[in-house]
Amino acid sequence: MLITLLVLAAALAALAVWARTKRQRFFTARTQAAQHNGWTPAPMDPALEGVANRILTSGTNTRLITGQYAGYAFRAFDHSHATTRTSTATKLHVVAVQLPVVLPSIAVTTDDPIARTLRVPDQQLESGTFNETFAVESPNQRYASAVVHPQLMEWMLQHPHLQWWIDGPYLVTWGLHWWTVDTVTAALDDLTAVAQQIPPFVLADYRLS
Repeated sequence: MLITLLVLAAALAALAVWARTKRQRFFTARTQAAQHNGWTPAPMDPALEGVANRILTSGTNTRLITGQYAGYAFRAFDHSHATTRTSTATKLHVVAVQLPVVLPSIAVTTDDPIARTLRVPDQQLESGTFNETFAVESPNQRYASAVVHPQLMEWMLQHPHLQWWIDGPYLVTWGLHWWTVDTVTAALDDLTAVAQQIPPFVLADYRLS
């Protein structure tokens, strides 16, 4: 019995070392790939931590990278949180592009029938198909309609996977698993497309700073 327990303990220890080594190799290779793209590791930004913890569940935000993409400064980082003390941490990544001005908050997320049943309020825009696909949260109907105009709604319906949130100067999206160069690039393609469709009058008339 004792020998069996010792063998089991040794096997578990070896498995833990293997998992830790594999994880470290992943992070090292990922950093090298990011640097090959001209992206730079940087200390975690407290402002972005606040954004992530407002959008997602409050958790741990780490391994930030910064760079430029399609004329926009961006940041990407890993986020993890556990819903209970005993649950496995959920692994996510967050990608944010910096807008030229600070705008009021607005979120466009995939519509949740349960939330709709519970009458969680969201802005109803001109397209019924869009309203059935996405939920728009904004304190101002006019602002929501100005940002999410018909052309952007049509584009969003062609990209139904995308969820985004404007918080301060950041246009943010998020996804499952730790970030990779491929997932960050895909997110940046989406975010910069949205940013480029924000009308100039919105940046001028609704800017907070």
